[in-house]
Amino acid sequence: MKSARACLGFASVLGLYAGFSGVLISLQYFLLKALLYASFLVLNAARGPARLYRIDHTGYDALGFAFLTVTNTVLQYYLASLLAHDLRGWAGSGRFRGAKLAGLLGILFFSCALSAAVFIRLSAGSNFSSYALAAIPLALSYLLGALPGLLQKEQENPFRGSVIRIFRPD
Repeated sequence: MKSARACLGFASVLGLYAGFSGVLISLQYFLLKALLYASFLVLNAARGPARLYRIDHTGYDALGFAFLTVTNTVLQYYLASLLAHDLRGWAGSGRFRGAKLAGLLGILFFSCALSAAVFIRLSAGSNFSSYALAAIPLALSYLLGALPGLLQKEQENPFRGSVIRIFRPD
């Protein structure tokens, strides 16, 4: 009974975290499209329409991937910090500590793969020329932000005094 409830709690936390990550990637992507359009307009005003298309699309790709990498790292740090804060003490201590860490890492890696798949699907019809390769730095930025947020000490957690409990399974 207790293990079935723990599995159900794990599945709900996994779904919530993956859902939030997918929504955040989608929002970042649409914000990125607006940023690229605004940069296109600024360059059009600065250089004039005759010289605008001399700028290679890789410049826009680089701007977009840099934006996604930075925002994704920061957002995943805060999302993983909230996850670590909400699940502190949930799985107990002692012999469950390793299982809890393995479960949390499983949540992160599954959510990372799902977010990369969402990004590849969103950007497949766009003008990004190397969207499939962009999933690699996106996944690395995901883990670069999420792992420190998950493995930090409770004193360093930005949500340590917070009453927000989005990922609390019980």
